[in-house]
Formats: sequence, C-alpha cells, structure tokens
Amino acid sequence: MPTEQANDLRALLKENVYNLTVCGGIGKIVNLPEYEIHPRDFLQFAEEEIDDLKSTKSIINCVSNLKRAIDCQIDVFLFSLNLQKHYKDKRLGIDRKLGFIERCGLFSKTSLSTINTIRNKLEHHYQLPEIDHIHVYFDLVTAFIAVLENAISIAGNNYEVEFEIGEWQGDNDEPTKVGSLTSTYIEEKPQVRISYSKSGVEKEFIASVDNLEELAFFVKVHSLLLNVSKTYHGQYANNEIEKL
Repeated sequence: MPTEQANDLRALLKENVYNLTVCGGIGKIVNLPEYEIHPRDFLQFAEEEIDDLKSTKSIINCVSNLKRAIDCQIDVFLFSLNLQKHYKDKRLGIDRKLGFIERCGLFSKTSLSTINTIRNKLEHHYQLPEIDHIHVYFDLVTAFIAVLENAISIAGNNYEVEFEIGEWQGDNDEPTKVGSLTSTYIEEKPQVRISYSKSGVEKEFIASVDNLEELAFFVKVHSLLLNVSKTYHGQYANNEIEKL
C-alpha cells in the first residue's frame, strides 16, 4: 500500500518530469564488502560445469553455484546501500531481499519468479532441473548480476543528482528556472531524501528502513532520475515516471 508521502512524490514528479534539466551531481567511492569469493567467481564455477551437464553432480554443482552467485550479489548490493545489517538483524531472508530488488524496479517480477522456481526445485523439492532450464537460469543469473553491479552506483558515484525546474514563458528560446529538485541517497542513515522547491513552495520527502517498501519506491525514483539526463534512457525514465 503506497504511503501518502509516496503518492505526493509521485504526483509531483508527473507534474514536473518534462521540465527537469540536470544541473549537477555528487559521487563518491562506494563501500563494498571484503569477500574472498565474489559473485562472478561463482558464476565462473557454474559456467565451467554448464558445458558438461551429463552427470547429476555437474547439474547440482552448476545450480548450487548459480544460487551462491545470486546470494552473494544481493549481499554486495545491500551492503553498498548500508542495508545488509538491517536485513540480517531483522532476519529477513532471500524472498524479502528479492522483493526489495523487484520494488526498486531493478529486475522484472517475471524473471525473479523464474529464478526462484528453478532454485527452489533443487533446494526445497530435491528435484533436478531440466537441462534447458539450467541454461535459462544461467542467462538470468548473468543478467541479474550485471544489473546489480550497475545499481551499486546508487550509493556511490551517483548518490546525488540535482535538477533545475524550468518553464517556457512567452517567446523565450530557453525555459525560465522556476525551481529545483535534488535526490540523494544517504548511505549513513540509510535513506533517500528528495528535496523540491518551486515558485516559493518547498517540500522534502524522506524514506528510510522504517518502511522498506517505501524506501524501495524511493530508490526506484532515484534510479529513474539518474537517467533523465540521458537521451534514450531519459525518454525511458520520463515514461516510467509517468507510470509510477
């Protein structure tokens, strides 16, 4: 159920999305865990098995390493956002983690459902997946890791983005600045803060771990705003903001 704050932010963005012009941003080196084995190591282990899936051992090794690759990449992503400790302290498992990623708009619900179905077949029902399904699983996990690797920048080199809000007035060739909007991922809290000012009206929206569903929505908004300045992705981001 969307919060009142989320609904207010959604309405504000839809009203102004085509009037936003990026005017600045701040980045930093993202914090990452010091693991000895990394997601792409597990992916490589799985790839070494996938060319020879004739034995039960190879199938189990392949699927198990793909599962580890997912789990490891999720933990790296949550660590980068300073959320891993919260999930650990609250004992929130893989389903809750995947749900957060889905609500962040980072990976489709259908793809995540397929990943869960294949991994659960072996892990909970002790059934071997079909060979074709393993190849699908491998491709989905590879894409999943790439997406989350890119999303790590949310709390790193893209942790803050600033916009001018402009409006066309009269016969002016350029829009006149009438306001500003700033989106910031604050790792230390952790929280997303979106500040808005237009024509004397000022608003501030803050989402934190107190409401993970709302925080995921704000992370999604922050990610979409990061893409507004890019030609192709900007149009996509605008369309997605309109559909919020």
